[in-house]
Parts: sequence; C-alpha cells; structure tokens
Amino acid sequence: MAIVLPFLLTSCGDDKDEPKKSLEEQLIGEWVWYAGDNNEYETHYIFDSDHTLISKVYLNGNIIDTSIGGWSLEGNILAYSFNNNGVTLNQRCQIIIEGDVMHLIYENTTTADFHRVKK
Repeated sequence: MAIVLPFLLTSCGDDKDEPKKSLEEQLIGEWVWYAGDNNEYETHYIFDSDHTLISKVYLNGNIIDTSIGGWSLEGNILAYSFNNNGVTLNQRCQIIIEGDVMHLIYENTTTADFHRVKK
C-alpha cells in the first residue's frame, strides 16, 4: 500500500502545462458587444483565421446590418475595416483579451468590451 499510494496521489498533468494561445488564436471566433438602455443593440464580430471579419448588428434580436471586411494584428494593435454599401470604415485600436472578454481601446480612450459567444 505504501508503494502504491504515491502513484495514486500524483496527476498526469494539469491545464497549467498547456501552452498559452497567441493573441491571434484567442481572437478567432465570435464576439458580441451590447448597447442601449436594455441591451437592445448587439454588434457581433466574427474573426476568421483567414483574416476575414464579419460584423452583424441586431436590434431587439432582428438583424439590421451585415458587413464583411478584414483584420490584422501588429503586436497588440488590431486593425480592421469594413465595406458597407460603398462606405469603408477603417479602425485601429489596442486589443486586450482576458478569458472570454475582449477589450478594444481606441485612441480617444473609449473602450468597447466584447464577450465571447459560446456555441
């Protein structure tokens, strides 16, 4: 029993041994930002590994706008753009991801907090 006990009390490994994902790997997926007094507006950003970005805007659960664009990362700076009905929107911001929360910090210090969409 004394010989077997140490083997039973040790684990094969834990999650802390897993390599940390890069910022780009953490970014891939769908994120949502809520706005309005009752969160009636939702903006969903879908970041794909091929650097495609899809934006979907909802009002009270109904989709009211969809835009397709692209994104890139330089360190912790996220650059993204959309073309919507001939109008191009270009943005650059600092990005910080903490678990399932993505903070986008723009030059004027405005912060948008997106939450990972669980599927």
